[in-house]
Amino acid sequence: MTIQLSLATEVEQSLRDQAGARGLPVPTTRQAGESITLYKPNIIQPRPPQPAHSPRGLLPTPPLVEQTVAREVAKFPTLNAEAKKRITDYFNLQYYFEGQDIAYRFTEQGVEVLAVGLEEMAKSLENLSQEELLSIILGQG
Repeated sequence: MTIQLSLATEVEQSLRDQAGARGLPVPTTRQAGESITLYKPNIIQPRPPQPAHSPRGLLPTPPLVEQTVAREVAKFPTLNAEAKKRITDYFNLQYYFEGQDIAYRFTEQGVEVLAVGLEEMAKSLENLSQEELLSIILGQG
């Protein structure tokens, strides 16, 4: 996400605080109109190698994601099963498709990926009904 900054001290300090709290490089003072880019940190460490072919359909949960979910859930022991499932689904999307455009939906069995990449997304979505389209999320992994 790119943010246009003014020289307002409060905005600069807020960005420094947010970046530092997330373990990101702390931005230096910017000139008026200069933009900076903040990246969401990848919680799945170490970064897995990107698969040669991204999976479609229901995503299997790899051991690295299971370990990451267990570590995160341990921080919040009161999370219910639905919250754990949602965390697992999002981490699976990040694991397999980080930075890629995807069309997906949530099901009882897990997250289902319908298309990867803008061309594939356009082709797979063009003949769907309005009701089907409403269940699909377009975003990035």
